[in-house]
Amino acid sequence: MTDLPVNGARGKSKRSMSGERTFYTYILECADGSLYTGYTTDPEKRIAVHNCGKGARFTRGRLPVRLLYSEAFDTKSAALAREMEIKKLRRAAKFALIVANPGGAGLEKPGGSGLEKFRSSGPESAEDAGAENSPASSTANDD
Repeated sequence: MTDLPVNGARGKSKRSMSGERTFYTYILECADGSLYTGYTTDPEKRIAVHNCGKGARFTRGRLPVRLLYSEAFDTKSAALAREMEIKKLRRAAKFALIVANPGGAGLEKPGGSGLEKFRSSGPESAEDAGAENSPASSTANDD
């Protein structure tokens, strides 16, 4: 579908092999451990904008953010639909999605992150600890 591997938005791939634009749905982890789900056409640029404090209002007070997961799509509507699907997931299900797709950016942050807690306790414990979907699943709309 594209040059960018699923769950690893490290390259600057804005166009697919056929020359068409590529759209991405992504999940960030904020400094406070909350999750943010968004959509973009350029993951590297969007993460940089978030980390400069000029991204979504939700992430501005929770810097820095780091990319945990991304998916590439051929159409904007597909990326936006996936964003909404992910937002409807509970926190534990989001972490399960991230863990099930290894090779993402920055996954090996030592200690303290929600992902590390999820990996050590498993999805049941993470969900039982009040890890429901919070406002952390906000949106980012940039073209």
